[in-house]
Parts: sequence; C-alpha cells; structure tokens
Amino acid sequence: MRYVAHLHVLDLLDQIVIYGEVVGADSFSREMAPVFKQSTTVQGVGETDPVIWLSDALVAFLETL
Repeated sequence: MRYVAHLHVLDLLDQIVIYGEVVGADSFSREMAPVFKQSTTVQGVGETDPVIWLSDALVAFLETL
C-alpha cells in the first residue's frame, strides 16, 4: 500500500476548520483513492504567531483521531 496525507487548516473568523484526508493505492496501481477522511472545527483564539497557530490546530486535530 502507498499512502499520501493532505491536511488543510482554515482560519475562518472565529472558527478554525481542520480537514485531513489520506489517499492510498496498491503498489501496482496508479489510481489513488480516499481511504480516510476526518474533519473538526475548534474555536479560534486570534493567535498571531503562525507556528503556535499551526501547533494548536494539529493538537486539536490529533485529539479527534
């Protein structure tokens, strides 16, 4: 199996939307298909430091898995 993960974090006013997707394919197939999808929304706090903002989003997403 071959996997590729995509993570999207969107800061929408007072909400942070986090969406993750894993696509996979058999080792002989070129077609990748979704094998896992998860999303969550958390309250934004107005964080201005991008490193802390991303870290907070990743922790929030991890807690939903």
